[in-house]
Amino acid sequence: MPVRADFAVLLDACVLAEASVADLFLRLGEEPRLLLPKWTSRIWDEVDRTCLLKLGWRADLVTTRREIANSFFEEATISGYEHLEVQCHIDADDRHVLAAAIHAKVETIVTTNLKHFPAEELSNWGIVSVHPGTYLITLFEHDPGVVVDKLHRLAKDRNRSIEMVLGRLAWTVPTFTRYVSQQLNLTIPEVTSKQWRTTDQ
Repeated sequence: MPVRADFAVLLDACVLAEASVADLFLRLGEEPRLLLPKWTSRIWDEVDRTCLLKLGWRADLVTTRREIANSFFEEATISGYEHLEVQCHIDADDRHVLAAAIHAKVETIVTTNLKHFPAEELSNWGIVSVHPGTYLITLFEHDPGVVVDKLHRLAKDRNRSIEMVLGRLAWTVPTFTRYVSQQLNLTIPEVTSKQWRTTDQ
């Protein structure tokens, strides 16, 4: 029987905008799933702006990626949280994220911007923020077989080796990469942007 986890996590824009990390998180939300991804339209608006203006993505790719994610995870979008923003005493640009988590009763916010989500404020709501690398290690410890399978599938779909995929993930989640490489006895290469854009074949 496949492992199935119904623990919801709110994925911040900084996680969704990082393509390889987001890809892995979304795959871990597919059956057999280890998490339920959650987000808001406002989070995706921020993702779109980042991909277009900072990362130089083509507009059609940005739109298609968002549409696919939202069509596949139809229950991921949180709405009706705006009235709670005034009660969130954190950085103004991030209040909407905490408000969404409060409204949807999501206990975990996955973000690289931990300093914008101070523990003392989040604890008042029974919520924690966690770095994506730390959370991925937690999932690996919970069920390494599922995580490794998703990594292999990601590698196959990207026409890469699992070592290359882990090397790419190391850009954002190096603690996870080191942990997995130790567990699987793999040597992880340093992957440059040029190498990643070039196919292995």
